[in-house]
Amino acid sequence: MISPEIFSFRSKDAKTLTLKGNQYEKLQMAKTKCEFILGMKQKGRGGRRDRVISTDPSYKKEGNEQMGNKSFSQSTTPSRSSFSQSFSGGSSSPSSPPQRGAIFRTSEDLLIHVYEGHILNLKVDCIINAANETLSHGEGVADVISRAAGYGFQQESDDYIQRNGQLNVTECCTTSAGSLPYQCVIHAVGPRWYTYTDKRKCANDLEETVKNCFKVAEKRKMTSVAMPAFSSGIFGVPREVCCMKSRKAVQDFSRKNGTKSCLKEIHFVDKDAGIISMIQKEFSQI
Repeated sequence: MISPEIFSFRSKDAKTLTLKGNQYEKLQMAKTKCEFILGMKQKGRGGRRDRVISTDPSYKKEGNEQMGNKSFSQSTTPSRSSFSQSFSGGSSSPSSPPQRGAIFRTSEDLLIHVYEGHILNLKVDCIINAANETLSHGEGVADVISRAAGYGFQQESDDYIQRNGQLNVTECCTTSAGSLPYQCVIHAVGPRWYTYTDKRKCANDLEETVKNCFKVAEKRKMTSVAMPAFSSGIFGVPREVCCMKSRKAVQDFSRKNGTKSCLKEIHFVDKDAGIISMIQKEFSQI
């Protein structure tokens, strides 16, 4: 056992090390540390990786990676089943709907998919990254996206900050998706709950952040976007507030843009079944 959350197993031929756990980010961190120790990776400038081994982006499936005669395997425990809901009517969508989850439709025909999954393994035009003001992708979902996108992704983010300065809360910008199969990544800075005396202002800033993400996606002519539950992790905004403000942001965007919007699908994706259930419950009001 590497930690209380991560277990390691070595194969009989000592060529394969398997890590198992139920939190993707902690598995990735443990995997990277093991690869440095085994000499499979080397640290480069600023601690970033000079050599990158791609990872299996599926959170629920077991992945296997090889370099030379060394093999590395990682897996996660099966997740709990998501709520399932169907809808009638409508034409086929530009991206494949989730196998499990809930699908909602606004009166303006904007589709909202809410399901448990991993943001790196989706058929959408772009993904939205929960970033910080300096686009230093070192924690949470941002770190996972950056590692999968490759070294150039962080470099491009650093270049943006050098040219334009830091982002403010609610602001967004875009970069390429690096090695990821998306047209771009929208970076948005959500509020930190503990920095606000007026918690209502924090909640409103969160709603504005989500709205701005959709505005940028519309401007970039994206037809489908995927996003995590903004500010619900290390930024500390209560989950019920995140869910309510996300729903309000979607409804406001849908009403203002109507059926003429190029953005046809919004995917709320998270590996945490609990918050997915809360988001589904919130959107059931539509």
